[in-house]
Amino acid sequence: DWFFNWFMVALAIYVIYSFAKRKRNAIALAKTQLIIQFCMAIPLLMECLMNHAPVTNLIKSISPIVWAVIFFWYNCTSDLVKQCIPTEKRGLLKRDIIIIVLVCSVYLIVIMIGIMLTFLGLLS
Repeated sequence: DWFFNWFMVALAIYVIYSFAKRKRNAIALAKTQLIIQFCMAIPLLMECLMNHAPVTNLIKSISPIVWAVIFFWYNCTSDLVKQCIPTEKRGLLKRDIIIIVLVCSVYLIVIMIGIMLTFLGLLS
């Protein structure tokens, strides 16, 4: 988990750098980061709902989802974003795609192994 958290920190720094330099991959990187954050918050929300967590925990699990949706919508509809980086110049670079897919795949594989070991009773 720490590996993926460090990846998310590095991705956030890279997104800020890309926006500051007005690189063509800035918007796509920001959207990718928001999608990953959204997907990471869903299991936490499901866990809170299944375990009948207190309202404060439920709010803590919903807020990242809400913020991810708001910022994703802003990136898609903002005129200021369109002025900074024109639509025709946007897109992820090949190396961005490879790194993101590789890290997310490794993370998902490790999670699946953990789930399998838990079901087999080897992990408590």
